[in-house]
Order: sequence, then C-alpha cells, then structure tokens
Amino acid sequence: MHGFRNRAMSKLQEYTMSTNDGWMFLLNSLTIGGSEKKTVNMANHLASVGHRIHLAWLCKPDTLIDAIDARVSTLYLDRRGKFDFSIPGNLRNYLNEYEISTVWCVNPYPALYAYAATWQLKNRPRIIASTNRTAFNFTYERLQMMLYAPVFRRFDTLVFGTKLQQDQWVRKFSLAGTDSRVIYNGIDTSFFNPAGTDESRHALRSRYDISPDTLCLGCVAQFRQEKAHPDLIHAFERIVAQGIDCHLLLVGDGPTRPDIQQLVATKELQGKVTLLGSQEDVRTALSAMDIFVLASIETFSNAALEAMAMEKAVILTRAGGAAEMVGEGENGITFEPGNIDELASAVEKLADPETRDRYAANARTRVCERFTFERMAQDYITTLAGDA
Repeated sequence: MHGFRNRAMSKLQEYTMSTNDGWMFLLNSLTIGGSEKKTVNMANHLASVGHRIHLAWLCKPDTLIDAIDARVSTLYLDRRGKFDFSIPGNLRNYLNEYEISTVWCVNPYPALYAYAATWQLKNRPRIIASTNRTAFNFTYERLQMMLYAPVFRRFDTLVFGTKLQQDQWVRKFSLAGTDSRVIYNGIDTSFFNPAGTDESRHALRSRYDISPDTLCLGCVAQFRQEKAHPDLIHAFERIVAQGIDCHLLLVGDGPTRPDIQQLVATKELQGKVTLLGSQEDVRTALSAMDIFVLASIETFSNAALEAMAMEKAVILTRAGGAAEMVGEGENGITFEPGNIDELASAVEKLADPETRDRYAANARTRVCERFTFERMAQDYITTLAGDA
C-alpha cells in the first residue's frame, strides 16, 4: 500500500475508534479498473484505521485480490448466469452473521443483489449505491435503467462522482426524493509526486529512443472501445503531419489493443507510438509524458488526477466531470468528444513549453487543494456512517 494509506490520520482514527459498525463494499468483480482499484484502496485504508471492513464481489476476474489488505474480510459470491438467484440468500446470511450495518454497492448491477438480499430483513442494513456512468448511449442501457431506477429510489444514499452526473441522474430518473451526494475521486499526492522522478523520466525515454526535447503525449486507460483510442491516434497523426517532433505513450491493455496496433501500422506511426502495456506503477510512464490526453468520456478520471498530481497538463473531453476537474485555460484544456480537429489544436497550444509548464504547475496545485485521498476518505466515512 502507498505510504499515505498506511498512516493513521488522527481525525479519522479518533472517529473510527468510536464505532464497531461493519461496512461492506459489493462489486461486480475485482478486475483492474478505476472503480475497482479505488474501492480496494479505500477498503484497505478504512481497515487500517480500525473499521470492520468487508469486500464482496460477484464474479471473476479477481485480478486485484492480492492487493487486498489482510485486515479486510472477503467474500466471493461466484455468480452464475445473468442473475444468480442463489446469491441473495448467501449474501443475506453473511450480512446477518457479521452484523453488517452498511452495504456500499459499486455500480448498478451489484445493487440489484443487495436489494434482493435485504428487502425482507427486519434489521435491514443501510444501502448505498454509487455509479460512474453519466451517458446512456445505447437503447439497452436506457432499458436497464427502467429496472435500476425503482431500486435506487429505495436506497438510503446515492453517491455520484460529479455534480453534473448527480443532476442528470436525479432529473432523468426521478431520484429527487432519495438522499444523494457527490464524492470526488481523491489522489495520494505524496505518492503521485513529481519530485525525484527525473531519473525515471530520462530512463524510460532513453529506452524507447524518445529525445529529451521531443513533445511526449500520453494516455493511461484500458484498451476498450469506449476509451476512444482511435480518436487519439487520428489527432496524433495530424500533429505529426504538421512537423511537430512528438511521441505518443499508451499505457494499458485490453481487447481493442490489436485494433490500435493495426491502426498505428496503417498510419505508419510505429516509430512514434509506444504501447507500454499494463503498468503496476504508472508514475514512471507519467513522468516521461509532457501532456496527458484522454479522448474517452469519463465521469471523473482517476488517471487524469494522477497525471495532474504528477504536474502534467491535461487534455480531456468536454463531458462528465471534466469541467469540475479542469480549470479551462489554467491547468488543462477540454474538447468536444470525437472532435479530432479540436483535440489536435489543444495539443498544438500546449506544445509551447512556457504555456505547458504553467498549466502543469497549476494542475498539481488544483489536486492538492481539492482532490486528495484524505478528503475522499473523510467523505466516505461520513457517508458510510450515515451522517448528513
């Protein structure tokens, strides 16, 4: 675990020792993803300061299982089929046996199981549901919400990643009568810190023949269709065609990686685009970048916050919570999703070293002031305990 999360914060620890409530996080899986990593980190931290924490997941993959602190109790529910009718009973028995007072459902699907397991309980635990989804682009997603929305209205608290997302959900799905709140992602700024990373930066650039003077763009994201890597490749092609000396680092893995490799080859960009694969510690890759770019629609990107904490100017899509994260013209630039011209223009603006350095310094300041792990942990404890 990162140093910050192992340190007992006096304010949180004082509160923690006053309660013996059992709190459970319920996820779909323990895959390597933003929501999953954040939940495991939070569970570990809360357990480290004295809470009784339980972590349950419905199905595999369970890639993050080795990252779970030994003080966190775990429950694998082994889901079979579209909806496993054996799980609610098994979950109900566990909640009763371990006297769980609050269940936090990460994303809508696990929330269905929590509702099915608890709706008849005499001493029903508090149910919290959180979601990262902002846009519903497909018909099946809108149909799913016809099922999810009535369940969500019966929960005690709904947690959203941005104010924009909260407003959209409350309006679209008639959730005004349900308690809801916004908890922004938070970053361990002592871990994600640009100090002392120059050696890693030069070593990585040297390994991939990236000159110290080359403008290095980068992205940390799983290779999935919704991450919109092709948009980034197309914009990068235009930047190269304009004669800008630049390189693109892509960190991550996933099902669309072969498609991206093929697109890079088709555009004859093999010498200028490096696919690093998944990285357990992304700080070295981030330190090698000059600009962090994310072309996908993210509710509130943890990867972007990590880049900002590492003093990187960011370019994000003008969607989700970007406007709540980025001060336009201060620490980053936003563009309309899918607008290749606008994305390329944003990179051109930040190709100027003076402008880029100013944005980068402001980026870390913004994270330290608003988006720290400590602040997020305090918000989690308040919500889990049922405080207003």
